Amino acid sequence: MGDYFSDFLFAQPSFLTGVARLFDFNGTINHYNFSHTSEEADLRALQNDWAMVGQDLNKAILEYGKQTQSLHRQNIELIVVQSNTRNELVGMIFGFIISILTIMSLCYLIYLDKWVSGIAGVIGTLVALVAVFIYGKHSQSKEKLLKNNPSSHK
Repeated sequence: MGDYFSDFLFAQPSFLTGVARLFDFNGTINHYNFSHTSEEADLRALQNDWAMVGQDLNKAILEYGKQTQSLHRQNIELIVVQSNTRNELVGMIFGFIISILTIMSLCYLIYLDKWVSGIAGVIGTLVALVAVFIYGKHSQSKEKLLKNNPSSHK
């Protein structure tokens, strides 16, 4: 579908026509879009006007499609972020519960006079928790660095 313009009944002179008009003292270069009758001119103008309306509607529909597609992408991104946040929270809660149960079990070993195994287990558990925390922080900072500077893939 080609582009339509609202100046259908008016002539569109070129640069050369404008220069030639400087020397056209009798007005013979004047050229207008010609119709045999006023009804024909009205019909052609009306057809062109409705074609312009169709063109504008087509552009509006395409723009609406782009906007709805953008909103859809934003909604999907929001769902993914919320899901990841929920999964991280659930993981932290389960990690906390497992850590507390482990430490409580090792304290029970100490209570049963198996203090070497109990203390070694408590220290090992605490070291593992600290290592997981440090590794998580390191991974987050590395991911943040990659997001901010995608050219530094090391």
